[in-house]
Amino acid sequence: MSVSMALNAEGPESLFHFPLSHLAAQQLVEIAQSLNSLSNLDDKDIWTYIWGSPFFSTCKAYSHLTGHLQVHPLFLKIWKSSCQNKHKVFFWLLLRDRLSTRDLLRRRNMHLPSYDCACCTLDVEETLSHLFLACPFA
Repeated sequence: MSVSMALNAEGPESLFHFPLSHLAAQQLVEIAQSLNSLSNLDDKDIWTYIWGSPFFSTCKAYSHLTGHLQVHPLFLKIWKSSCQNKHKVFFWLLLRDRLSTRDLLRRRNMHLPSYDCACCTLDVEETLSHLFLACPFA
């Protein structure tokens, strides 16, 4: 219902079909007084989306629903680099801590006989920092 239809109604009680409680009737009177104080404009109602345009865009709807996350500049450098896609994905997984190390498998409740590093004999748990920084084999 538009504001102009509500203003042109015979009375505020004609807008509802159910019996109103005392509180609802008071609120209806307050709304009717507020509507009467509005100036009567002959302009037509214009529907706009939340991004301010009367035209729908899936891109704008998606960006509004998902929001905008601040991304670390290192991720942008990875995707804009000229290396192969498999290297980009590998480094992205590395930075997101999603490489399938034994530490990650333990965190996902996967049972293994041992969670120690398979590449060295130091009896240290296989984590990303150990594999890429401390492991003598690497």
